[in-house]
Amino acid sequence: MYKLNDFLNSLSIEKVSKYFNVNYSNGKIEKIGIGRRDGEAWVVQEFDVYEFELDPKVKKILEDEKIDVDEKLKKIKNRIIELYDDKKEMDIKEVDWDKPKWDEKEISEWVDEQLEELKEGKEIQGDIELKELFAKPKISIKSFLDPKKIEDLKKEIKEFNDYHILKTINNFSEEDKSELRNSFTDDEKKKAIENALNNGSIYEASDLADFFGMDQKEAGDIISDALVSNFDWYNEEPIYIVWMYNRNPYIFRGILKKIPIDKKDLEEILYNGYEQAIHDNNFVSDAEKLAKEMGLLDIFKKKFIEKNSSQKISIKSETLYVSEDNTEVKKPIDFNITDDVNSPEEIKTKEGKIYKKVKKEANLDSDLTIKRIELQSIENSSSYIDKIIKEYDNKNIRERIKIIQEIGKLLDTPKRIPELESKLNRIEEKAEYAVRVANQRFPEWEKEFKENNLVFSLPYSEYFGLKDEWINERLQNYINNKNIEGILHLISVFRLNIDIDEFNDLIQKNIENPATAYFYAKLLITQKNKDIKDISDNVIKAIAQDLGAAYSFATFIIESLKRSVEEIPQDLIKAIAQDSKFAYSFSVVLIENPNISIKDIPEDIVKVVAQDPESSYKFAVFSKYNKKDVPEIIIKTVLNSEYKDKYLNFLKQHNLPLPEMSEKKDGK
Repeated sequence: MYKLNDFLNSLSIEKVSKYFNVNYSNGKIEKIGIGRRDGEAWVVQEFDVYEFELDPKVKKILEDEKIDVDEKLKKIKNRIIELYDDKKEMDIKEVDWDKPKWDEKEISEWVDEQLEELKEGKEIQGDIELKELFAKPKISIKSFLDPKKIEDLKKEIKEFNDYHILKTINNFSEEDKSELRNSFTDDEKKKAIENALNNGSIYEASDLADFFGMDQKEAGDIISDALVSNFDWYNEEPIYIVWMYNRNPYIFRGILKKIPIDKKDLEEILYNGYEQAIHDNNFVSDAEKLAKEMGLLDIFKKKFIEKNSSQKISIKSETLYVSEDNTEVKKPIDFNITDDVNSPEEIKTKEGKIYKKVKKEANLDSDLTIKRIELQSIENSSSYIDKIIKEYDNKNIRERIKIIQEIGKLLDTPKRIPELESKLNRIEEKAEYAVRVANQRFPEWEKEFKENNLVFSLPYSEYFGLKDEWINERLQNYINNKNIEGILHLISVFRLNIDIDEFNDLIQKNIENPATAYFYAKLLITQKNKDIKDISDNVIKAIAQDLGAAYSFATFIIESLKRSVEEIPQDLIKAIAQDSKFAYSFSVVLIENPNISIKDIPEDIVKVVAQDPESSYKFAVFSKYNKKDVPEIIIKTVLNSEYKDKYLNFLKQHNLPLPEMSEKKDGK
């Protein structure tokens, strides 16, 4: 069975974006759009991916193994245009960029024509100036968004579920930005920034504060207030403190006031961030500014020099030649010297540069010399890692797994080289995330892995270039810092052979944390062979405090444990039913399952989905696509919303029966 949804989500966002405007949400491409010219404006018509799943021509394109991915995307785009060319009305929305009046092909053809006429000695006709040729249409928020749409936009900003909303509002004119900004109350602004922090990062939260016109102090106070509940000096990556300072110093200052920390501990954490910034060659000036503000810069500089210049390095070559300024290290063979024993003490090049002989095991005082010697041996590795990271970010999860496998040898070095440390850490973090995702989605990948000789065997870590030494080191670090969430995460993700009973005291102290409770519950089931009903109420209630944790555990019960809906604890259902987006996402999990009927979906979930027209429309289309009935309450919402025509058109296109109820029947 070929599905458009699976096909698009198997590709990188960059690839799909070449042909479609992409709406990426909940880890999936949910909508695609096609840009069209409408008079002076460039507009995008959006479609749900599921609208075309049953189209015979789309299915035929997907099944055609003779054409490549780009050709398939082109043909699918043309088919969608073909299907919708008759429609007079378009679902218009503001786009992330403006387009020139002429497209590239038209401009190219016009220029070629003018050049041809010049060659023939003809006088160029017309009065077209380049300024006019490339004039951009003026698009304003009022032109395309009716009051209802503006309210929807405000809602999106308040909820901040997707950072792309910032790109959208930043393309508005200053007048429109001002109007939109002034429509928010102070409380709404604060809540939106908190959501941007929870669903994004300090950068998104700060960017949103900039949009609201807040100064750094006001924004820093709001963000640091929101961070307090989840911030732990001892468990944060030190470089994160530097990033925080880089974006807004008042965030750091606010945290420092609100969360007390021992002076010596703070000094050590800030020094580690300072050192990381230098090794990573990023945010160095911010690390220095932060250290200076705390009166620690001179201490840090001295400590860094002492720590990095007192190393004694073992060099394989018998002799080396070091330049007078300690910036270069060369081997005798570089000067065509093959007799190490009788090699000269000093060499002067044609350019006048002098290199002095250094004996093996020499204690080299210069920090630069040590670094140059190390860099000679790791230069290729460093550029290779840069290439890997760049490739990794452009790949989908399956391709990422193969990339991570390739770099296992770099992660298994007996001596961790400072210049590579930060890069290796970045890859390790990505690898850990990839393992977590693979672990969660293993059932649907099992067949593909077998076909590609990538069958999982335990421990999973071997498939991601992560050696036992690295895992043990990370685990020990979590134990030392009493990071119970990290401990349980590692045991769960890498299926480590460690008895969780060892950490019972720590677990009980941290069980109110939803993430801790989630990993603990999973381990009780997978490691201790406990049943769902054996999980204590306080653990379930802790998981239910967080929508994401509740959704993940409920999904784990359905997809991994293959259990029925009735076995999901009610507290989790109630938690998911607090939000229409989470409720819809969980509905998708249930609708996709062939063993679960629509009637099995909890009433609370269906009711909350029915409160949101867009979620209801998607629920209805997805149900039809999976050949399942649609609850009446969902149909009512769709037929009484702006999605009515869209839904009816979908049914007509796919020769599906129209709903029996009408707007009249629904009391309208």
